[in-house]
Amino acid sequence: MYDTATMSADGTLTLPKRVCETLNLKPGDWVSFRFENGEALMGKADLSEIPNEKALAAMRECEEMRKHPERYKRYDNAEKMMEDILKKE
Repeated sequence: MYDTATMSADGTLTLPKRVCETLNLKPGDWVSFRFENGEALMGKADLSEIPNEKALAAMRECEEMRKHPERYKRYDNAEKMMEDILKKE
């Protein structure tokens, strides 16, 4: 199957009916894009793969730690690190 869509000035794409039917897309569904060899592959998004707020917060904290390691305690022992983490909860 090969279909096309035209992008509007604001970047919106209206998917052809056949694409929506094939992917079982309904209004409000999320669509994912994967890029391979200069092409975009589109499919119905698996929402279990989208990070929730807790995961996003952890990712931001990791990025902050990477940028500013001097602000964080260093550990040579994983057990001690886990003790400290569990004390905070």
